[in-house]
Amino acid sequence: MEIFDKIFLKDLKGFLPYKDSRSIAVYCKRNNIAILGDEKRQYVLAVQFTRALLVEKIRGLKKAYGEKWIEALKADMCVCAQHQAMLDDLQSVKQSIPPINKRSPIKGDIEARFLLDIQTALELASSSAP
Repeated sequence: MEIFDKIFLKDLKGFLPYKDSRSIAVYCKRNNIAILGDEKRQYVLAVQFTRALLVEKIRGLKKAYGEKWIEALKADMCVCAQHQAMLDDLQSVKQSIPPINKRSPIKGDIEARFLLDIQTALELASSSAP
């Protein structure tokens, strides 16, 4: 994240439990996050927003854990780092698999039917999963 990265107010709906842009604006004002831009393209600086989320998290940890809030924050950050590492690994694996259209062509009818059956089974399994 760079200093001047910006997040548009409409995109904050994914981070905050609010659906209305007015509620998001009130949240920003309450947490001293400057809203920049014109009326149609309002945004906040990502650094300020991230800081506000961290302050909010620390307040919650202090309430829940009292004096041991630092250990809880360290444990949470460790778990987040592990999850980020796993996501990075998955992304690198996903990039290493060539797209279907760039793989070697299917040679016969039997292989084509077999692959079609597998694809259909996978689509059914993913659509029936909760």
